[in-house]
Formats: sequence, C-alpha cells, structure tokens
Amino acid sequence: FSALTSLVAMQTMRAVRYHGPGQPFTLDTVPVPQPAAGEVLVEVKAAALCHTELHFMDGTLNLGKAPITMGHEAAGVIAAVGPGVDGGRVGERVIVYYYQGCGTCRYCVHPEGHQQLCGALKGQHGFVSDGGLAKYLVTPAGNALALPPAVPFETAAPIGCGVTTAV
Repeated sequence: FSALTSLVAMQTMRAVRYHGPGQPFTLDTVPVPQPAAGEVLVEVKAAALCHTELHFMDGTLNLGKAPITMGHEAAGVIAAVGPGVDGGRVGERVIVYYYQGCGTCRYCVHPEGHQQLCGALKGQHGFVSDGGLAKYLVTPAGNALALPPAVPFETAAPIGCGVTTAV
C-alpha cells in the first residue's frame, strides 16, 4: 500500500484551481504535468499572487477557461526537460515568463521580444494555461529564464508579472 501511495504521490500534486467566475479557488489534486518537445518541467519554489487572481474570483476577468491552475508569477528549478531541450538545464534556477506567444507575428519575432502584444497567444500561465500555484508547471524552454544564485526565489517570483508588465 505505501509503495502504491508513493507512486501516486509522484504522479499527482496539489494545485490552486479556478473553476469559474464567482467561485472560490480550490486546492485540488491534479496530475503532474509532463514536458513535451521544447518544454521544461519547473519545480516551483516560490509563487506570488497578484490582484489579477481576485479579478478571476469576482468575475471581472473571465477568459472562458476553467478549470485551470492559477499563478502567473513563479520561480523554481528545472526538474525535467522534454525532447529537444538540453538536459544540462536540469537543476537550473529559473524565473518563468508567463506569456507564450505564437512565435511568428511581428511582436513575437521583434528583436527585443514583445510577446505580451501577441494577438494569438499559445498560452499564458494562470490565465489560459496552467500556472505556478502548484508544485510543478510546464513551460516552453525559452520561457524559463536563468535566475542568478544571489536572487532568492521569493524575490524573483513577482518579477514575472510586476516588472514585465511595466516594460
């Protein structure tokens, strides 16, 4: 029984989930996501809350996607990589950039990167794709940005939104 419990525990995790406007967030057990080609699995070490989550709860912001794991501000360590990603990234400290642009529009290919203006987002952690209020999240490898050792995870997590949306 304990071996089976351990196996299940490794395949599932707890996540703060949104189930629709006007409903409280719930702490649900969900499968641990697995990275596909070009993606990494990040073990979340710190996540921050933004006023945006309150907008989801009160119905001010409803993107029509539920249930979903909340959290667009996260930092952690790469725990696994999908095909096509350098295995040397496992163990790398990262902050997660939450916009996942289409990769082809003028904003996505801009030399300075302006994915936040993309009109055809493939994902957006905590908005239309699962976010970081969980033990793990999957993100494109290019969205896992190196975090210097001197920067604590707790300091880095809110940078993913609070700083990038001001740029």
